[in-house]
Amino acid sequence: MKKIFLIQLHLFAVFVGLSQTGYYYGNEYIRLRVNDSSAYYVSVTDSNVNRFEELYRDEVVKIRKNGYIMELKDSDYDDMIAYKSNIYSTDNSNFIVVLPTITICLYQEDPVFSDLLRQHHLYVANTKGIVYRVSCDVNTSQDVLLILSEIHELENVKWCEPEMLMDCETTNTLYGQQYYLKNTGQNGGVVGVDVNVEPAWNLSNGNDVVVAVIDEGVDRDHEDLQNKVLEGYTVGYPNGLGVPQNYSSSVNECKGHGVACAGIIAAINNSIGIRGIASSAEILPVNIVPYPVVEVWGYYGFGTSSEIASAINWAWKRADILSCSWGGGYSNEVKNAVDSALLFGRGGKGCVVVAASGNGYPNQQNVSFPSSINGVITVGAISNSGDIWGYSQRGAEMDLVAPSGNVNLMGDVVTTDRMGSLGYNTATEGHYTDKFGGTSAACPQVSGIAALMLSANPNLTVQQVTEIL
Repeated sequence: MKKIFLIQLHLFAVFVGLSQTGYYYGNEYIRLRVNDSSAYYVSVTDSNVNRFEELYRDEVVKIRKNGYIMELKDSDYDDMIAYKSNIYSTDNSNFIVVLPTITICLYQEDPVFSDLLRQHHLYVANTKGIVYRVSCDVNTSQDVLLILSEIHELENVKWCEPEMLMDCETTNTLYGQQYYLKNTGQNGGVVGVDVNVEPAWNLSNGNDVVVAVIDEGVDRDHEDLQNKVLEGYTVGYPNGLGVPQNYSSSVNECKGHGVACAGIIAAINNSIGIRGIASSAEILPVNIVPYPVVEVWGYYGFGTSSEIASAINWAWKRADILSCSWGGGYSNEVKNAVDSALLFGRGGKGCVVVAASGNGYPNQQNVSFPSSINGVITVGAISNSGDIWGYSQRGAEMDLVAPSGNVNLMGDVVTTDRMGSLGYNTATEGHYTDKFGGTSAACPQVSGIAALMLSANPNLTVQQVTEIL
């Protein structure tokens, strides 16, 4: 197994060379463009947090522990600010922050490379791994990118990239009856445009299958998901257990997205609410969106690329299926984690990884990342009449479609919502919503169907599941 080391880089002068304005994702160069010259991400030391927040209370938006977005002028430079990054954009992301950490993947183990790191005050626990995480003792994102350009030129480096905060999005935010399970013409739809799941329930309900919902978190006390939501994982919150964090009353910040996806997959077959496609499957909540949402800056509360990769690596060791209704900027480290899930999950049979194609068409015509990764089952969205929605990203990498709602006019998929008034439905007992939609609602349908398949035949490999689908 590849091991990731935290290594402290103390000498910026070690790596001197031409500046770089981006990084490589595989063979594709991802160019970073400064998005707003006045907006910066800044971090401060623990000892300065209280003083910094007191001085800049009305000028900053806190998005992480000790991390803020603010408009920074020359006069604002002082000892409290330990690091600052420009806000960057790319062709498929409008918000990227470069953090002072670089992940390096080598082609093969190289003691010489490890010795070189030690010579320059880098501390390595051992030299068995080929993935290193280097923490840079620098003050700006330009410095990090300069180091990155030099590391990229080293002969044995397969890839390297900065740790990034990116504008990943839950590929809808808005929401019926369950026509996607049985379309009888509800809402003007065409009879039979559904996933035809009822015959499968004569064979399986998803018993003994664990589906990781990698999303905004899932409430563990929902009345229609009781006793089936396991203790999960939250990036940045060791005791978070995968439940939603940093709720806001804004419908786009209510952190109800993961609960909605989980209901489509596995809501209980009982006398209340809805029925999930695999109503006996268990949900493993993996919260990769624990931070506050700051729409004005285009930041949606996601963890960093490294945090998301760590969450995926945690999940595939415990789940049979990974359901990913989100997408954003390209990351080699996240791809490595997904590749590991596909290769090593379920004792070598591979975890089934399902991802939404994205809601950005026509501005973003190809499917989004991580649904673009080879081996991932990519799901687009069609209407209840069987026509592909105009927002649904598509292309050669899209594998399947499933019925969903029009996010441009609010969706019409009914599913679970956060309990009480916390979610999309702000009524006092708004435990459900009928306004979900997008490729986010299409993706968990396929995850639920895959759960039925693995319950019926747990020996299926990920390739066989994909071929059968």
